[in-house]
Amino acid sequence: MGFHLDSEGDLSGVMEVIGAGRADPSGQALPWATLDSILRLIPCDEVSWCELDWSGPDRIIQQGVNSDGSRVVQYGSDGTWMFDLLRQFGCGPGPTPDVHRWSDMYTPRELSAQPAYVEFWRADIAHELCVSFPAMPGRTRRLLLRRADGSDFSVRDVALMDILRPHIFETFQLLQHRRVVTPLLTERESQVLDLLARGMRNDEIATVLFISVATVRKHLEHIFDRTGLRSRSAVVASMIHHPEPSFEADDLAEGVEVFRFGRAATEVPTRISS
Repeated sequence: MGFHLDSEGDLSGVMEVIGAGRADPSGQALPWATLDSILRLIPCDEVSWCELDWSGPDRIIQQGVNSDGSRVVQYGSDGTWMFDLLRQFGCGPGPTPDVHRWSDMYTPRELSAQPAYVEFWRADIAHELCVSFPAMPGRTRRLLLRRADGSDFSVRDVALMDILRPHIFETFQLLQHRRVVTPLLTERESQVLDLLARGMRNDEIATVLFISVATVRKHLEHIFDRTGLRSRSAVVASMIHHPEPSFEADDLAEGVEVFRFGRAATEVPTRISS
């Protein structure tokens, strides 16, 4: 790509994104702190995590932060027609580059002629950088960075997101596992579990948490008992290969606006805002 991560600012920004979710794990799909740190690293008007079920079709969740600091979570969609336009635009579950820009797919003239662009984005968005992540068949899981105007995303921006892609997905997996497993564990046991899933040995976990190795072993015994897992490898596998998550709106942070459309609106028919 012609870009090397050699500037102190870029390296610091990458490390901030990687560590942000550990410091503040609150969020639905990704920690809010992770989205905030991406916005600081690559300035834009919006960063959002979007999961779509193309077999439904339906929007599973879209969680985003805006440059003005506002936070939004959306569930559901207005109808199947939007998915038809998105599929024509190249947003469907077929193969796409892991990290790409609209400008990698279309010239400005071609973009302006796309029905999906005209319908959804022309009035508000000029440039998009898309990062794709693994998802079950028939679904897509993407991080979207958008700019309303100004310059397109650069080679540097693409390279940074390519570097961060596996780390962001690991953060997603850890957060979803916390939502399922953490209620079964004490706070300290959850900390041990997170560090174990990151590949740390018992002595390394003890150093990070300022406890003895014997205490780490005791916490692991409790984790095995409470989760039904019988080995370190089983614990790590469960952190990576857990079932598809379900996203609920019962623990949203203050100041988050929640919108529900279509089938999702039948569950909570009102718009929720703090």
